[in-house]
Amino acid sequence: MTEFTLFTDGSGYQDGYGGYCAIFISNIKGHTHKGQVIGAMTGSTVDRAEMTALLEGLEAIRAFLETVPKFRIPGSRPSIAWYTDREALAKSVKGEYGRGSSPDLWARLAVYEKQFNIFPTWVSRETETDDFKVCDLQASTMRVIIKNYSETV
Repeated sequence: MTEFTLFTDGSGYQDGYGGYCAIFISNIKGHTHKGQVIGAMTGSTVDRAEMTALLEGLEAIRAFLETVPKFRIPGSRPSIAWYTDREALAKSVKGEYGRGSSPDLWARLAVYEKQFNIFPTWVSRETETDDFKVCDLQASTMRVIIKNYSETV
C-alpha cells in the first residue's frame, strides 16, 4: 500500500514563465489529509516547471510527516504513487531515461529518493482525474499570473 498519492503538473512556454501545482493525499489509515502547493517561476521551461512541481510536492509530504511523526515507521521509507502527464519525466525518475538536463533539480530529487519510495505513473490527458485537472488549471493560472505581473513592472 502507498501512504501517499501525488498529482503534479507544470506549465511553461518558451517565454520563460512557468507555473506548477502539486496535490498530495495521505492514505495513512486513521489520518487522511489533502494538501496543495502552487507557485510560479521566471527563467523556466516546461521541463523545469514539471520537475519543480514534483519537488515541491515531495517537500510538502516531507513537511506533513514532520507534523505528524506518529505515522512514521522508524527505518521505513513512505511510498508515494506519483502521477504526471510528462511521460519523459516519469521514465527518467524510473531510471528508463537519462537525467542530463537540470542537474540542480535532479540533485534535489536524489535527496527525496533516499527518503521515499516513489512510484511514477504517466497519465494521458484522456485519463486524468479531477485532482489532476485541478493541478493542470492551477499550474497554467500561475504561469499566466507571473507573466502578466512581470510585464507590468
